[in-house]
Amino acid sequence: MSENKQYTTRTNMLWAQPEGPGGAMEPLACADLDELSDVETVLTPLFCWNDDRTGKDVIGETLGDPEKISFSVTMPEQLARSVLETASCPFTIYWTQSLCGRVDDFANTERGEIVTNVRRVARIFKGVSNRSDNSSEVTVNVEAWPPLLDIDTLDFGRSTTVAVLAGNDIYGEEDIHCVDACGTTI
Repeated sequence: MSENKQYTTRTNMLWAQPEGPGGAMEPLACADLDELSDVETVLTPLFCWNDDRTGKDVIGETLGDPEKISFSVTMPEQLARSVLETASCPFTIYWTQSLCGRVDDFANTERGEIVTNVRRVARIFKGVSNRSDNSSEVTVNVEAWPPLLDIDTLDFGRSTTVAVLAGNDIYGEEDIHCVDACGTTI
């Protein structure tokens, strides 16, 4: 794949994993995540007076702890509440990016970020009641533990034994293909 292709918001997807590692992944198809910020460390310079006491020189630095990750997700308000509204325990959110294939297929992820130990801290309802027929939205503010984990490559494999393969006569397709114009159609 060419290195000069750029990701757009249309090729991005949010996922939630409310039951933790190994649990089901739930796509958040109509959710907007405008900004995800990860302050990895707080840098504080160490100063000392210079020799003639006319100013200070930087002689080193101290590194502080990383800051918590905070962000907001906005989505249309629907009858069935999303996992972001209902989760009471910490969960994981994945932000995936794909240039090839369907964005709602996690296997098409080419890069992304993982945010762990996510907790909802606030909900903001927009368009609660007015004369116009605008859609109502809910914004969920969440906080999470650092660090933000990178997804650079994603490989899927099947775990099986020779006995299972022989007994069921099952042979898995080892090649991963894109199912659209930018890859080989299966």
